[in-house]
Amino acid sequence: MDFKAEWLNDMFRSMENNLDNETKRKILSECRQTCSKYWAEKADEIRGSSQSADTVSLLNVFRNILPCGGPDIQVEGSKIHWSFSGGECPCPIGGITRNSIVCLCGIGHVKGMVEPLLGKKLTINLERSRLKGDSKCAFTIRISKTK
Repeated sequence: MDFKAEWLNDMFRSMENNLDNETKRKILSECRQTCSKYWAEKADEIRGSSQSADTVSLLNVFRNILPCGGPDIQVEGSKIHWSFSGGECPCPIGGITRNSIVCLCGIGHVKGMVEPLLGKKLTINLERSRLKGDSKCAFTIRISKTK
């Protein structure tokens, strides 16, 4: 393992050992800003040019501009299933460290992309993670009734 990976893993182990789950989630959800910024801007553009589009249409347009065709998406009312099948962890930091704590950052990353796309507040939950041994990374997105 190289120096950067070891350093990150030391930091992640320290977080695991010294912070409660909510604090870890808050910290790592904020770390996603660098990853999400570009995609949040693209999401804003799509929503701005598709004012009358429904949730499914917006998600499909957005998915098609994401690398590798984006996630698999299923919409059930106010719930969205967002998952990445096959291959490696889609997070570059996860690929370096192989530490599942970065999945908490993934929650913020998905939120940072999809909230501007839909223009609504979202609650994101991680359901499955390749870094935790699952066959895919999967998130459940719940759309708030209010903005």
